[in-house]
Amino acid sequence: MIFAAGFTWWHLLGIADFHAHGHAFITSWLVAAIVIGFAVLGRLALNKAKARQGVAKWYTSPGLGVLTVAELLISFWRALSGGNLSKADTRTFVPLLTGVFFYVFLCNASGMIPGFLPPTEIVHHNWAMSICVFFLFVTVGLLRDPKNFIMHILGPVWFLWWLIPFIELLGLFVRPATLTIRLTGNMFGDHTVLTTMAGLLPWGVPVPFLLLALIVSFIQAFIFTLLTVIYIALSVPHDDH
Repeated sequence: MIFAAGFTWWHLLGIADFHAHGHAFITSWLVAAIVIGFAVLGRLALNKAKARQGVAKWYTSPGLGVLTVAELLISFWRALSGGNLSKADTRTFVPLLTGVFFYVFLCNASGMIPGFLPPTEIVHHNWAMSICVFFLFVTVGLLRDPKNFIMHILGPVWFLWWLIPFIELLGLFVRPATLTIRLTGNMFGDHTVLTTMAGLLPWGVPVPFLLLALIVSFIQAFIFTLLTVIYIALSVPHDDH
């Protein structure tokens, strides 16, 4: 029933009435705090592990603790980014990419909790994230190799400078738009299915649809982060550029 009614704890407490999508703002802040807290706890756990004597410092902690989860996430995105970025760039961007993935996934999955609505079904929220990604890969391109980055936009031959820059700039600005539309559409559709089924079965949401929501949350966070990797890779200098 809570799913179907669009109920949120923030509106019940009266702290989300400052904006039409106030619940999305507050939930996103809460998720950001969780991600930051997880990063801090992971770092503390790593420092504790490095303080061990002998070879024990190189072994992960037993059980599924904070350090184990952090190592799994970091290792996953390091392996995935290694095929698109150099070793140095992978080391530089993997912490950011892991944070982006974890944040988007938690935002997506928050819609599975009664009394919460996923911020990622709101276009404003996703547009803000996409704009951050846009400024990231444009800034990386301009700082790392400004000459080749600008020449790539202008095109290979001067007599097409009246056409190629328009196409290249259009492609640059389409990237954050596609990130926004893809994430918003999929999460809105997923949450619509979840709330519809909750309305048909008011005493509980079927487990298969909750499992589907979890899978969709993971896939959409994965795609958003993977596209971020690709956009960064297209902006950094290459030996054959």
